[in-house]
Amino acid sequence: MRTIVSENLWGGILIGNFCVPTTHRIEPKILINWVEFVSNQYHPSFEFFSCQRDRQPNTVLDFTGNRVDGGSGMGFRMEPAVNTITLVSSNQFLNNNNTALMVRNAKFPQLMNLPAEVTISKNAFKFNSGQYIISIGMNEDAPKQKLVFNQQNEVRENVITNPYPHLKPRSTPYAAMVVSSSNVEIRRNCFKNPRADYEIAAELDEHAKWIDARENSWGHQFPDNFMHRIFDQFNRYSLATIEVNPFAAVCNQRNPTSLPRCNITASSGRRASQPAKYTVIDDLHVVAGAKLTVAPGTILEYDPGRWNVGSGRAESSRLRRISDPVTFTQKPFIIPHVENIRLMDENYNEEVTAGRLEVLIDGQWGTVCNRSWTGKPRSAGVQPTRSHNGSSIL
Repeated sequence: MRTIVSENLWGGILIGNFCVPTTHRIEPKILINWVEFVSNQYHPSFEFFSCQRDRQPNTVLDFTGNRVDGGSGMGFRMEPAVNTITLVSSNQFLNNNNTALMVRNAKFPQLMNLPAEVTISKNAFKFNSGQYIISIGMNEDAPKQKLVFNQQNEVRENVITNPYPHLKPRSTPYAAMVVSSSNVEIRRNCFKNPRADYEIAAELDEHAKWIDARENSWGHQFPDNFMHRIFDQFNRYSLATIEVNPFAAVCNQRNPTSLPRCNITASSGRRASQPAKYTVIDDLHVVAGAKLTVAPGTILEYDPGRWNVGSGRAESSRLRRISDPVTFTQKPFIIPHVENIRLMDENYNEEVTAGRLEVLIDGQWGTVCNRSWTGKPRSAGVQPTRSHNGSSIL
């Protein structure tokens, strides 16, 4: 008979953070098998707090054969994951109104010398909704940490929401899977989330690193149909690269040698540009050895948060006269109208970029916060109303 953890208002099961000296010769083991976590609220349905001390035995966590369904908090959270050997296998994460699974160490750089071995395999992540469904990553460059996400995990039919629709993400993307370190291996899984802008996204802000996401199925047979759904260095030069080549044309583990490879090549050449106004929607990256030539009189309008990056050369062709400069400028930004949040100055004018922050609750406007104005509420309040402007001329 299954154990049922259902409809709790403060989450489901919380374990930790239990530490034991190695001199006791104890190997802690936690088995969570065949449990139904249903409609638990606010906090995670299951959460494990790792022991964060040095010289500790690894806690063995086996989270297998469970169903996590209909929660408003996270489904499974282990943050950080250290001093552990963890297996998350053959579970169903369904209909959760939040992140289904989070195993992430990025907030704890001081723990990079502690060991961790995490395997996530054969799980189903379906019909969930949130800013991201899966968030995984160890401490970057940690010598004794490794996470493997493999063997037919199905990440399908999830809904990804951007809480700040007026802002395009730079280093915190919204995707079915977000990866925050390069010591993660993502192999032989199935992705298809039509209601997401991106299937997988890099959160690792180190452009010299790459993330191994080869031999996965991305829901389409041909790369032209899914490459734009990979958010990495191609979109933002400062992020790590996600390597998806070779990829699986179908969701199938058999015959790995027959996987087709991405037939995406680059070639040298010239393409004449005419003086006009162009909108730059992603980072403009001129790689080493390349040259970007822009016609006189051209105007490059950048979406907010987009940059020029030059390892190669950028020049203007035949600068005819001083009245024909190349102009780099910000795309005009219209202050968005957000129904339940506003900025207001002392004259009760709402068309401002600085002022008193107010929110609408139960039909009444009021200021925030009555306790403290820390980083988290400040970010949540400012991002929906943020504006950008500025220009320069070359």
